[in-house]
Amino acid sequence: MKAIPVTCAIIIHQEKVLVAKRSESMNLAGYWEFPGGKIEKGEQPEDCLIREIKEELGIEIKIQSPLTPSKFDYSQGKIIELIPFICTWLSGEIDLLEHEMIKWLEVGELPKLKWAPADIPIWVKYISTRGGSPKLSFSDVLLTGLAPDGGLYLPETYPKFSNSSLEQLRAKSYQELALIIFQTFIDDIPVNDLKEIVYKTYTKEVYGYVRSNQDAEQITPTLELDENLYLLSLSNGPTLAFKD
Repeated sequence: MKAIPVTCAIIIHQEKVLVAKRSESMNLAGYWEFPGGKIEKGEQPEDCLIREIKEELGIEIKIQSPLTPSKFDYSQGKIIELIPFICTWLSGEIDLLEHEMIKWLEVGELPKLKWAPADIPIWVKYISTRGGSPKLSFSDVLLTGLAPDGGLYLPETYPKFSNSSLEQLRAKSYQELALIIFQTFIDDIPVNDLKEIVYKTYTKEVYGYVRSNQDAEQITPTLELDENLYLLSLSNGPTLAFKD
C-alpha cells in the first residue's frame, strides 16, 4: 500500500519547539502534533510545508534542515509517511486557523503530551545508561549492542498513551498491538517491513506450545488462577528477548 506523504514543521524559537493541539473538527481531535499537511500532486515537500504553515498558523517559516522521515500504519488501511523539517519562525503573528491551541515547549517536555501516533518517532532517540555515548536511532542501537561507554541503550524519552488510547487498544489483536507499540519506538525500519516481521513472528505456529485449555492465537494467553488473579503465559514460543 502506498504511503500518504505528509510534511511537518519542528519550529524552533528561543530554544523552544512549537506544538499544536488538533481541534474537534480534525481527525484525532485532542492529540498534539507538529503542524504541517499532505503534499499535493506535483508539490515539493518544502513548498508544501511553507504553504501548510501559512494556512494553519498564518505565519511565514524558514526551513533549516530535513530530518529522517518515518512511516506509521494506522491499521485502517492508511499509512502515513511523515516528512519532518527543522524550521524557524520568520514573520507574522500566529493565528489558530485549524488547531485548538499551541504551546512552546522544551524538548524534555514533549513526552508529557498526548501525541498523534505518527509524530512520536520524530523525537524518540536512544541514550546510554552511563551517559557517555552519542544518541542513536533504533537501527543503530540494534547493530551496536552495548554502548561504547559500556552502558545499555534506552529510549531518551518514553511515549505515553492516554486512557482513551489504551481503551482502543483493548480490541486489537496481539499482532496489531505489537505493531502500534513498535512504531512508537522504531522510526527507521520501513513500516511494511516492520509489519511483515511482526506478522511472521507472532503466529500460532511459532507460539503453539500452549496448555490444552489455551488458545495459541492469543500468543501470550492468560490462565485464571483465582478471582481477579491471572497468570500470563510467556513460555509458549522461542526466547526472543535479550538477557544479561
